[in-house]
Amino acid sequence: MSGEDVYKDLIGFLQSQRADLRQAASDAVLQVTDHGAMASLIKYGAIPHLCRLASRTNETSGTIALEALVQLSSQGTSIHQCIEDILDSGGINRMTEIALTPKPKNGGSNKKDLEELAT
Repeated sequence: MSGEDVYKDLIGFLQSQRADLRQAASDAVLQVTDHGAMASLIKYGAIPHLCRLASRTNETSGTIALEALVQLSSQGTSIHQCIEDILDSGGINRMTEIALTPKPKNGGSNKKDLEELAT
């Protein structure tokens, strides 16, 4: 299996319907610290999928994806491309919406709003 296939498979898991696979994939992305591997994640298109996953504020994988976005956009040789990809995928707008979405008074999640942000 080539390196490209590994990254594409990992990105596929970020899009999985299964929450456990999304969490494992976002954990794996967060563990990447090698600058070359970080550049490959960016090159093969992980950023838009991490932005969508970060919208899932009711899942652990969403928080981990947000951490991974911060890490990928602040280190390595491809940070400019990463930031451009975040902007192109609407990640900044999406994250601002999440931050500004009022929490329900009953402490539950605002499921309808979260689902709209995830699409």
